[in-house]
Amino acid sequence: MNTVKSNPVKQKLGGIKPFPGINSIPPLVLIKKTFIFDLCTIKKLAISIFFMVFVPALVLVFTPPRVLSGEESVVQLLGLVTWYYNFAILFPIIIISSTGPLISEELKSGTMLFLVSKPINRPIIILSKFIALYLFGIVLSLLSLSIISLIALIKYPFADIGLYFGINFIYSLIIIFFFGGITIGFSSILKKPRNVLLLPLTLVIFSFLIIMMFKHIKEHSKII
Repeated sequence: MNTVKSNPVKQKLGGIKPFPGINSIPPLVLIKKTFIFDLCTIKKLAISIFFMVFVPALVLVFTPPRVLSGEESVVQLLGLVTWYYNFAILFPIIIISSTGPLISEELKSGTMLFLVSKPINRPIIILSKFIALYLFGIVLSLLSLSIISLIALIKYPFADIGLYFGINFIYSLIIIFFFGGITIGFSSILKKPRNVLLLPLTLVIFSFLIIMMFKHIKEHSKII
């Protein structure tokens, strides 16, 4: 009597449905799936942009024009607010919270088991998700900086926002690479998203406190 050996991977996959086109170009399909369905949803993107724009927009709208009499004053104030509020705290938190569940949730749900059963190895899966995260960060950074720059130009038409936009956009790319890379590394090792988020968020808070401490020391030394 012939016995058919069951595939343990297929047994564990259960009712998991494959992604459309996964057999053709798995990395590209995985990038598309992660970017569109996991990261760049309309709700998530709208909420992230709102918080990224909120404080810089308030500062621009409610700062008296007499305080910002020159082009350099506008750019300096906007750059200071954007750097401390957006790219020192908020943007890293958004990137980390978006990265945390990318792999750990799929390990939990069994989707990763399906992916590794296909002709695509684990490093390619992680790299594909990192590329999708990088694209999400670029979209978020471009949209939020564009809105802030537009508000600044409406209220202060004389301001040259090009340098502000360029520097902060480049800085955002570094943040995505650094914090996204760290978080996706932990996400591929740890199973619980809570544990994945804990260490990178601690690093963000610690870095911000160190920056503020050096800023305070620098200002204090100028007074003396």
